[in-house]
Amino acid sequence: MADLLSIISLMFLIAAPFLLLAKIFSVSTAPALIVAGLVVGYFVEEAIMLDIARLGIALLVFTSTVRLQTKDFHTEVTDPELAAVGQLLAVVFIGFSAGLIIGYPPGQAIFIGLTASMSSSLMGSTLFYTRYMDYVHDWLSETIHSIQDFIALFLLMVVAAGTFQISTVAEHLGYGVILLVFATIINRYLYDLIGKFARHSSEIMLIMTVAILLFFLGSAQLMGTSIVVGAFAAGVAINYRPVKYSEVINSLESINDFFVAIFFITIGALVTMPSREVVSLTILLVVIAVVVKPMVMIWILNSKDYERRTATLTGLNLDQVGEFALIFVIEALILGLIIPEIFEAVILAAAITLITTSFTRYYNEQIFRILAFLGLVGDHGKKLKKYSFVPAELKNHIVIVGYGDFARRLVELCNEYDVKYVVIESSPWKIDELKEKSKAFVFGDVFEPDTRELANFSEADLVVSTVDFWAISDELVRYSDQLKVILRTKDRRRAHELLDRGAYYVAVSDLLAADHLEELFHSLVDDEKDLEALWERSAEMLGKEV
Repeated sequence: MADLLSIISLMFLIAAPFLLLAKIFSVSTAPALIVAGLVVGYFVEEAIMLDIARLGIALLVFTSTVRLQTKDFHTEVTDPELAAVGQLLAVVFIGFSAGLIIGYPPGQAIFIGLTASMSSSLMGSTLFYTRYMDYVHDWLSETIHSIQDFIALFLLMVVAAGTFQISTVAEHLGYGVILLVFATIINRYLYDLIGKFARHSSEIMLIMTVAILLFFLGSAQLMGTSIVVGAFAAGVAINYRPVKYSEVINSLESINDFFVAIFFITIGALVTMPSREVVSLTILLVVIAVVVKPMVMIWILNSKDYERRTATLTGLNLDQVGEFALIFVIEALILGLIIPEIFEAVILAAAITLITTSFTRYYNEQIFRILAFLGLVGDHGKKLKKYSFVPAELKNHIVIVGYGDFARRLVELCNEYDVKYVVIESSPWKIDELKEKSKAFVFGDVFEPDTRELANFSEADLVVSTVDFWAISDELVRYSDQLKVILRTKDRRRAHELLDRGAYYVAVSDLLAADHLEELFHSLVDDEKDLEALWERSAEMLGKEV
């Protein structure tokens, strides 16, 4: 135990200056921690780092899986599920075939395909996703990551069996299913019951949460399966209610940050001086992960009628070798299922792609424009008119960008006062609602010239962006010399910048909320509204029955 604490202390002592440099030069923390891990690897034996990596990934999987809600599980197959499975099958086949071509036997080549196909949900949760999933590509990426994590979990159970005999594999799959079923029962029925007996004491609930984790980790170990399977089941068992169990969730999020750091450091520490064979295989894995895998996803989403920008940004969110691939090869190496060269290549490929994905995320808009210019991401015009409805000779109208709660209210007001408008939205699942509730809409991406042309930007009186997304605001403010532009942001500094560049008005969410709260306060003090009426109004706005 003392040795483990000493090693972890050493890891963070070495990582600290690298994190400071990353902050000074405005670089993502992930590359800094991986580089720090390279230094750690000189002081810590590989066998010890493997144990730390297994435990660290398991605990990281637990804190990440807590966000899953069993009530959200469904049997209907939707676009993200089809895309996740389709991409995984395609990439596994490509990686497996490439492995055979360069001379690996089928039993080894299959690991090349599987590890190349597994993306990192960890990178998604730490770098990509917004808290409320306002953007279609982030929502798609998160859902695809979740589906692929489930598939990777079952593959991990197969590998943990240590053999490919059907009876042994079925036994380990059965253990995993038992753990997940029991976790679901705890999530739906027992966790809230524990909360009642604990009188919702945050301290007791946190201790009970840790006890649930230890129970599932111990159960997985007794069953002879991977502790990551137990950690995943433990995460499913926790009832994720950020309001009701806010202190527990906040504590877990803090712990998650700690394990994220350990994860990236261990990746760097496991990298060794590669041989020529390892370098060749690493290049193959990186090309599949960074180039082939995103292009496969772009093609799948284009075929499902998603906008080419949405498809491209989703694909770029998946361009890495993920944490499940790492635990996959660690377990396989320990059980003697793969050769060391494949293990070393996967570790090196993971380190490289987890660094490059930080930059592809930062420059994703530029990458999209280059790919679109080269004609590699599909034809924008094919689906634009198919799912759009714009009245003939639409002029002197309002262009509403996005169709969330804010936009829905604007549409209601425009319909009420008979104001001409058109909505631009890129989410396929909102098309039916737009057909029912709006008089004009364009299914497209506001960045695309064809979309703006169909929405008749040149003849509009006003553009209102209801989306708090800097890239969209930056694009629309360029039209401020032609028409009035209203934008939305949470950042006051950027609001000032947009006003200086010609925006007609910038809605800052916090300021609007503060103004509304002040108005309500005055109305309550002046007895214009009572508390019951205020509650009814709030419930009505949230769609709650009163």
